[in-house]
Amino acid sequence: MKAGSPGAAICDELTPKAGDIVINKHGADPFNSTHLANVLRAKGIETLVLMGVWTNFVVEAAARTGADSSYRIGVVTDGCASDTEAHHQFFVDTILPKLGIAATANDVIAAFRSESGR
Repeated sequence: MKAGSPGAAICDELTPKAGDIVINKHGADPFNSTHLANVLRAKGIETLVLMGVWTNFVVEAAARTGADSSYRIGVVTDGCASDTEAHHQFFVDTILPKLGIAATANDVIAAFRSESGR
């Protein structure tokens, strides 16, 4: 998606609010060629909860880099999609268990809360 094109626009429901940080990525991995790692470290972030389009490519790239960078990884399975259900399921069933947890949005929240004692 070309910057400035309708396909690259943030949808109305996710319009950034004052103080929100927007990082424009230029490839599949949001850590590559962006300042995302610096922003996360500066804010003391230790856990990444991921969701998005193209589970086995874009979400996987973020999960792999995040795991390699010592973040706890959670992928919201009902917040992801891929070009086929088989591609989505392969990442969720085969790759993700080595990187973090996969669950529905409610289950990811519950898992991280129970780990932190909250």
